[in-house]
Amino acid sequence: MVAVLAWVVLASPLLAVRTVQVDGATTLSADEVREAAGVAPGTPLVRVDIEAAAARVAALPQVADAEVTRGWPDRVVVTLRERVPVAVVSTAGTRSLVDAGGTLFDTITGDAPAGVVPLQVADPGPDDRATRAALAAIVSLPAAVLPQVTEVVA
Repeated sequence: MVAVLAWVVLASPLLAVRTVQVDGATTLSADEVREAAGVAPGTPLVRVDIEAAAARVAALPQVADAEVTRGWPDRVVVTLRERVPVAVVSTAGTRSLVDAGGTLFDTITGDAPAGVVPLQVADPGPDDRATRAALAAIVSLPAAVLPQVTEVVA
C-alpha cells in the first residue's frame, strides 16, 4: 500500500502538472512567464522545485517579485508583480525604463509609455542619490500634473 501511495505522489500522472497558471502578468505574456518558470508538463507536483521556478521568473527584468505555488491536484500557479515604469533614462545610446525604486529594467526604442517621464541623471540606478530623489519627486506628483512634465533633470 505504501508503495502504491508513493508511486501516486512521486511518479503517477494523477498528481502531475497539467497547467501552469500565470497571475499578474500585464506586459509579459503568460507564455514568456511559463518558459522562464521552466516547469515541464507531466512533472509530478511534489518534484517541482517551486523556489527555483520563482527565482527564474523573478530574474526576468520586468518582474519585481514572483511566487510559485502548487495547486493540487494538477496545477502550478505563478503569481508575479511586474515593475511599473515611472521614468525613462538614456545611457550610452540606450533608453531604459526605470521603476520607482530606480531599477532599470527594460529598453525601449519608440515612445515611452504614457505617464513615463524622461529623466536625466549622471549615473542612473537604485544606488544613485540623484536618481532616487528625482524618482521620489516624480511619483509624488498628482496624476493631473504628470502629463505636463516634459523632463526631470537631477
